[in-house]
Amino acid sequence: MMTDHGCAPPPQRRAEPREGPGAARVVVTSFGYGHGPAPEAELTIDARRYLRNPHHDPAMRHLTGLDAVVARHVLDTPGAAGTVEAVVAFARDLLTGTADTGTGTDGRSGPVRIAVGCAGGRHRSVALAQAITDRLTGLGIAARACHRDVAKPVIRPASPAPMPPAQAEAVTETAAEAGPVRVAQLAAVRVLAGLLQADLPVAHWRVSEACPGELTAQIGTWRAGEGERTTRIRAWAAALGGIARWTPDIHVSCEGGDFSVQADAGGVPVRVWTYLSGAPAAGTDGDRPGGDETDTGESGGSGAGCEALRAAVAVLGGLLEADRPAADWQISDRWGLSGQIRVHSAGDAVRAAAVEWWAAELGLTLRWQPYATGRPGGAWLAAGSVGDVRVEVWTWLPADPADSGGIPGTAADGGDQAEGRS
Repeated sequence: MMTDHGCAPPPQRRAEPREGPGAARVVVTSFGYGHGPAPEAELTIDARRYLRNPHHDPAMRHLTGLDAVVARHVLDTPGAAGTVEAVVAFARDLLTGTADTGTGTDGRSGPVRIAVGCAGGRHRSVALAQAITDRLTGLGIAARACHRDVAKPVIRPASPAPMPPAQAEAVTETAAEAGPVRVAQLAAVRVLAGLLQADLPVAHWRVSEACPGELTAQIGTWRAGEGERTTRIRAWAAALGGIARWTPDIHVSCEGGDFSVQADAGGVPVRVWTYLSGAPAAGTDGDRPGGDETDTGESGGSGAGCEALRAAVAVLGGLLEADRPAADWQISDRWGLSGQIRVHSAGDAVRAAAVEWWAAELGLTLRWQPYATGRPGGAWLAAGSVGDVRVEVWTWLPADPADSGGIPGTAADGGDQAEGRS
């Protein structure tokens, strides 16, 4: 296996020797879209959307995909190993047509060319291209990796277009005014970090903007059957020194209700709850069906679920250290961090700008996500990763900002739209 750093493939296909030292039957080129167009190839892979981006971790930002820690970070992304195998199979299929004639199915000579691109050509594309090359070499196929842009300057993710001064000022004021909320949320998150050190059942946590000094957690119906969820609530009750209580649903038509524990942990009110179809028998773990009776294996705090929660809480703690626009944060072992900028926070334009601010601050990707039900409006969403943790920040808007040419209703101009408020 050969590796060439900083190579620049010529615009026309180059015939490489098929025998002797240096011969390569497959050339895999990594590149960055930010440094120029993709090189000519039989197969081009865009790794920007589905591989974890080491750029968002300061410890890896100035390393490359040839460093082991970066390669592991990228290649541990679900689906990465399958991509390597699929590309290798593609290359082997093409090579079948050149085995006897020395030319490809299009009549041209030379190696099979594969291109792998990411934003800067430094992390994701390099790691994936090198993995493909190594796999081919391991199968006895002469392959060469060419990392076109690996030595070029690090590219920062593109930021949204500058927002109007009045809008930018409103976002800055909103972030400053959120100081007390942020401080209370940070105190709650620090308590949560301590709770997650114990071997306790995994739950979906929320640190709200409305009640920033409180922690709420749900053990969802998707995690296990009612008997197991009842057991998990009682485990939390024992850990927090509280009493698990049954609260029937207030609607007459509903037979179910909440089984929950409320207690104080380090001066922070904590509530952990789950939905049950009926009251559990006193002193038992309950045996009502409902939900999926199969345990997901996430009952304890030592598994991957709790490790994911700890990582997400660590990231959120860092985000809350400085003045930033306030959000309603949810912390999940499955979905990472999700911050909603609530409609009561400000007018539509200021909330849209706040999402764009988060996108620029964390290097997240902006997109519009209309409601699937066909109702008007949707989510203005910034999504991406910070280290290994998926992060999204969003708000509800009545229309796509890109289509509407800007949304009226900023706090600066006095517009505070009523629709969509809660």
